[in-house]
Amino acid sequence: MENISITNAEWQVVKAICANPDIQSGEISKILCERFEWKNATVKTLIHRLLEKKVIKNKQSGKKYLYYTDFSIDDLAKQMMQSQIEKICSTKVGKIIVSLIDKNELSFKDLDDIKKALENKKQFAVDEVKCNCIPGQCDCNHESCCGHRK
Repeated sequence: MENISITNAEWQVVKAICANPDIQSGEISKILCERFEWKNATVKTLIHRLLEKKVIKNKQSGKKYLYYTDFSIDDLAKQMMQSQIEKICSTKVGKIIVSLIDKNELSFKDLDDIKKALENKKQFAVDEVKCNCIPGQCDCNHESCCGHRK
């Protein structure tokens, strides 16, 4: 999957399509317009953008178009999260993951999966994560990483 960048509004359309494969634009509008106080034209614009970005596809059925995606909502969410993580200093990723765990409701199964992932990750852990920023773009203060002085 290539790097997909979609807005929060586009994300709402994608969620509706993932939950309702082969959905018509009118049905998408019905789901979203009242909730977000959008007009049908707004939904059609968002659909058009998502088609251009190749996040969704359409197929003709009679005089109507049906919308679908080849991506799962989980795959899209993971890709979007990874894209956001790549925008920040690598020295801060661990703290952000901890914050995500603290601030979100998780099941016992989620916690077990996280424990397993952490155990597997230990074999690849490093003593210190190196900063991946360009000097002058970061406040991590790691002298060895990006030229900052402590």
